Amino acid sequence: MLLRNLGFRKFKGDPNVVLADVWIKDLENNFEMTKCPKEFRRPVAVNFLEEDARAWWDTVVSSYRFQTIMWGIFKKEFKLKYFPPELRDRLENQFLQLEQGEMTVRAYGRIFTRLWRYLYQGTDDELAMARRFFNGLRPDIRGRLHAVTYRSVAEVEERAVSVEEAIEIEKEIAAREKKKEPVQQTKIVNTQKVNQVAGRNWGAGRRKVKMNVSQGGRNVSNMDPRGCYVCGQVGHFARACPTDTMRTHVHRSRPN
Repeated sequence: MLLRNLGFRKFKGDPNVVLADVWIKDLENNFEMTKCPKEFRRPVAVNFLEEDARAWWDTVVSSYRFQTIMWGIFKKEFKLKYFPPELRDRLENQFLQLEQGEMTVRAYGRIFTRLWRYLYQGTDDELAMARRFFNGLRPDIRGRLHAVTYRSVAEVEERAVSVEEAIEIEKEIAAREKKKEPVQQTKIVNTQKVNQVAGRNWGAGRRKVKMNVSQGGRNVSNMDPRGCYVCGQVGHFARACPTDTMRTHVHRSRPN
């Protein structure tokens, strides 16, 4: 009942070796915390088996018939069932080839830690594991980490998370800046259109074109300074304005 009160879950025989490893380790930790006597550990563990796991244990019991099954036998049979050597070899190959890829640093760290703890169970070199974790990071993150000796996987992971967050912020800023560019270009195009239309409407006479708009009670010129002072069009000067030339020609052709 005490383990139930601690929230300990039952094991259904999940073929996932990592989940099986977590379950048996949590069970042992609870035994140590509650100071459960060794002679009671096997029956308590069996009580937390169900479905496929309970069916497997029933076959184990039948093979021991007249022998008392203690906690040590339970652990041995459990490991033979859920941690076969062939599976361990496959997981070790997976661990050696593990890289971050498209995962976040946190997700990569969770998978790395699970495989690491299961395969080596504290018999490994922490510095070697830190280097392996570092080498599995994405190049853009790995390249920004300081070239120092990291003493633990946790230290590398925390530094990598900080770099990953900085990269994401840079991407967001770049995306916002990119969205602003089309707006500026549109404003320039609209100003040119206004100047062209204004030039056609006010360029009928010899007098200079005045294109004034009211801004805050003040009259401000809205004419393109590069345009003709007669018609407002861009591309020629006032002395060569076709509108002015045509009007002068008509004036000279009239009879006296």
